[in-house]
Amino acid sequence: MSEVEHVGFTGTRLGLSSKQRHALRTVLAELHNDGAIWFHHGDCIGADEEAHEVAMSLRYKVHVHPPSDFSHRAFCNMMNTSDQPAPYMVRNQAIVDACAILITSPQQWPLNPRPMRSGTWSTVRKAEKKGIPRVIIYADGTVERE
Repeated sequence: MSEVEHVGFTGTRLGLSSKQRHALRTVLAELHNDGAIWFHHGDCIGADEEAHEVAMSLRYKVHVHPPSDFSHRAFCNMMNTSDQPAPYMVRNQAIVDACAILITSPQQWPLNPRPMRSGTWSTVRKAEKKGIPRVIIYADGTVERE
């Protein structure tokens, strides 16, 4: 059995491409089959909201880490566990601290630069700094494991 029980997620507010959604479902199903139980996300519109639905359909338990700025909040099904709302960077660190692997679905395509002023990429860098494995699912469906 895998030691990964907690999967973190971060992604673009623009939502998942159809290829990202398909790849995310595949990756989450593999992790779930290997023993992953919990799915952690930041409760924003776009990719978080869509990933929430994928995780729920695969029977993950979901832990929501909502932002205190409600302007982009998705208000995903609150029947799951939830933290108190927190500023974006605090919330992103909480997701990293809770997970054993981080999945990200950015708006960028492979080989494009990773912008410095991006919450998605900031969260990836936090996970990298902690030595947490990362799975990046690009808009064209390419899956990169770091």
